Amino acid sequence: VNSRVEIVGTNASDRGRSCNKHQICGGIVKEGTVIRLALVSLVIDGVEEPAIEAVDVEGGCRVGFGRRHLIKHGVAYNGAICRVTEVLSKDSTSPTMRQLYTKTRVALSL
Repeated sequence: VNSRVEIVGTNASDRGRSCNKHQICGGIVKEGTVIRLALVSLVIDGVEEPAIEAVDVEGGCRVGFGRRHLIKHGVAYNGAICRVTEVLSKDSTSPTMRQLYTKTRVALSL
């Protein structure tokens, strides 16, 4: 798959995004980080839902999730290896990116 994928929730610690090494596993994501995408099922408010998790290849930590619109393409992304090309945050130099991503760091991967 040769596309850009947004990974959201990298600054949250719920739904398996923390471990005994990191309070927030998504905090380890930076440009160049290699991640693997995987189709998984999560239980949210008692209901099982499909999701695409993003896992740091080096440490095995769940660092975030693909946006919900990607779930319909989950089979194509399942097992895909990606490299983070940009991490956006409220501290981004672009005013537009600061407005769009005030609460969630987003890693764009290729």
